[in-house]
Amino acid sequence: MKDSLLGYSYEELAELMKSLSVPSYRAKQILENLYAGKSFDGMSNIPASLRTYLNQNYLDVPVAIEKKFYSRDGTVKYLFRLSDGEL
Repeated sequence: MKDSLLGYSYEELAELMKSLSVPSYRAKQILENLYAGKSFDGMSNIPASLRTYLNQNYLDVPVAIEKKFYSRDGTVKYLFRLSDGEL
């Protein structure tokens, strides 16, 4: 079964990129895209060869922001909805 990259920390994803001889900044781009609700195919700032690799080896479980919670101190918390409908 394929893993979801959402379970990876930035550091873990950067290590994966390094093992693939891909610049580590791609890890940040991938996470930003996933948290923006994009699938691997929708990540236009990622090379096609890397998108293909990701599609073949990982689940692209994009998330959607269901609700934002704002604190008086400026903190923002997010409630995400996964592609399976779970919160």
